Amino acid sequence: MYCVTEYHPYFKTTGISLFLHGALLVALLVLRPFAAEPPPVITAVEIVSVIEPEVPEPAAAVSEASPPPAPPAMAQPIPQTPAPAQPLPPTVPDEWKSTTPTAQPVFAGATAAASEPSAFAFAATGIPGGSGTVATATGSGTQVGSKGNGSGERTRGSLTYAPKPRYPQAARRDGWEGNVLLHVQVETDGSVTVLSVLEGGRSDIEESAVETVNNWRYSPARDENGEPIVVYKDIRIKFNLKDVE
Repeated sequence: MYCVTEYHPYFKTTGISLFLHGALLVALLVLRPFAAEPPPVITAVEIVSVIEPEVPEPAAAVSEASPPPAPPAMAQPIPQTPAPAQPLPPTVPDEWKSTTPTAQPVFAGATAAASEPSAFAFAATGIPGGSGTVATATGSGTQVGSKGNGSGERTRGSLTYAPKPRYPQAARRDGWEGNVLLHVQVETDGSVTVLSVLEGGRSDIEESAVETVNNWRYSPARDENGEPIVVYKDIRIKFNLKDVE
């Protein structure tokens, strides 16, 4: 059996039309984006030549780090020449130690010899009715004077005139006994000056002792060269009722 297929001219025309329309639709879809883009805008650009100023080259002192300044030199202390050592004074025993009285002290209860000259007369001659005992052997002393270069020995000096002190009537009546210790200065001529009362007890007893010792006399002490010098002594005077005449 045979099958015969007939192609009608109408169907052929329809197929061609559909193919063309489809191709046109595809072309529109593809070309539509390109048609929507705006034309490019051309901007005029003016080229201007700019001349840059010349920059001076930095100085060599700036480019190269300069060394830091040297620290100031410390002033060297000037060595001081040490002062020559002063020679030490020669050692002097205590009993020969030099002292210099500065002021004449005021004695408690004592009367100055210059104000009452009659006191010397009483002390020198004594007053009837009593006397004191003089003790000077144990007294210590010091002396001052210029030291020479001689080879001799110092001499202390000795007591040459020592009247006894009077025993005040009031002290005798009260039965008072005791000691008076005086610090004195013996001058180069042997005269004696009482400087202070170191021990006492009654003003009348102290006054009697001071007045008496101020009238004592010594042979002057002498240094190695035989020159008279000033010395200082402590003199103790004892007042004892059994020695009253």
